[in-house]
Amino acid sequence: MSRAKKDSQALNMNLEKGLHDRLLAYCKLSGLTKTATIERALQMYLNDCERKQSIIEQYDKKDI
Repeated sequence: MSRAKKDSQALNMNLEKGLHDRLLAYCKLSGLTKTATIERALQMYLNDCERKQSIIEQYDKKDI
């Protein structure tokens, strides 16, 4: 039985070869797919950026 399809959008991109090689090595080591690895990394990055932006906005409000 196949897995249920998730709501997704295709993304085509080019990676620098060294970064792609690191990605493949990580996927082999972790057992994760490239898609799962990139989704997790992007989630972590965006969550961190949003958290930092929220802190900056809170700080800026205190200066007013």
